[in-house]
Amino acid sequence: MQAPDSFYQFGSVARAVTAYGLTPAFLLWQVVRLHRALHIFQLEGYRRRRFLDWCRSSRSRALFLKARPAKKPMVMTGRAWRLLITSVLLSAMFLLGPAAVLHVTSGSPSDLATWFVMAVMLFFGVPYVVVAADMILSPIQQSINGRYLSAARAKLQRVRPAVVGITGSFGKTSTKFAVAALAGGPETVLATPASYNTPLGVARAINEGLGPQHRVLVVE
Repeated sequence: MQAPDSFYQFGSVARAVTAYGLTPAFLLWQVVRLHRALHIFQLEGYRRRRFLDWCRSSRSRALFLKARPAKKPMVMTGRAWRLLITSVLLSAMFLLGPAAVLHVTSGSPSDLATWFVMAVMLFFGVPYVVVAADMILSPIQQSINGRYLSAARAKLQRVRPAVVGITGSFGKTSTKFAVAALAGGPETVLATPASYNTPLGVARAINEGLGPQHRVLVVE
């Protein structure tokens, strides 16, 4: 009787451990790290270059191994959810896709080695996964942004408030609220919330908060 092939048995066990143990654990850990990376991406205004520059200048923090206090909390908007889900799907595809192809074409140990190589690349490449997801979703996001901005412009045309813009490097938010208080009460003056200081943030404030009773709009 021929003895069982111990190498084949080892390969089968290794693949089973990878498929049923390491892969789910790694992807769950990846979700946490992607969420942390997405928080920084959101704080950088979803600007890819600024986000990658931050990651290059803060290499240890860019591994996203631990949560750190931030100036503003993460806001899971529709865009954030789309980016997170797409990033997770990309991670799963890169982790399992090449290994699955080699499993069919070459078998063990090439498939297992490829799995570990892709896991290492994903470990260090979390920022690039987020940026890749943003690039993939860019046409969808541009369409959503266009509709959102158009709705805000149309509402401004209907209400026609006097618009006061606050600019500068420091003290914009405090100045904005001081101007709003001097211009009148909340019944007739709308000031954008503290964190709504981007074009889309201002558009959201207009779409959700501006009404016919408002005569002044203060933005930063």
